[in-house]
Amino acid sequence: MLTNEHVSIVDGAVLYDDGDHKFIWLGWEEEEEEGFVQV
Repeated sequence: MLTNEHVSIVDGAVLYDDGDHKFIWLGWEEEEEEGFVQV
């Protein structure tokens, strides 16, 4: 699991895109200390 201590990513940034798959960073959930990715 990623923690916000290790990564700083702009919300809405495309993490990965190979033409068939795209992962978009949605942002941190502060209470859960988890990040969300749209696939």
